[in-house]
Amino acid sequence: MTSRYENRPVKVTTSRDSENVKKRGNKNIVHYVGPTFDKISNDLYDSEQLEYHVWKIGTRFYKLASEHYGDPRLWWVIAYFNKKPTDSHVSLGDVVYIPTRWHPIFDAIAEHNLEY
Repeated sequence: MTSRYENRPVKVTTSRDSENVKKRGNKNIVHYVGPTFDKISNDLYDSEQLEYHVWKIGTRFYKLASEHYGDPRLWWVIAYFNKKPTDSHVSLGDVVYIPTRWHPIFDAIAEHNLEY
């Protein structure tokens, strides 16, 4: 099985970049750069086939995917559509848009050979 970090760029934060690194007594911290999202065509955003959900305590992308698509493994479709890589990128009260059909999002990603 491939690691989710295998193709992810690495960033090094040095003590010159951050006071927190100095406070910890380290010279640098190595961490992975978060995923980026390519632009989704306006055709998909202009679709009338969108539902929305107000993010509240206990909301998770996989729960929304299970509810709307019948498959929690499709959580990434909702995350990708909203340009939010993880649940922690969404704040309480944010509106999350859910495309009623996940196939066009999947096709758009496959067409551009994008990885998520």
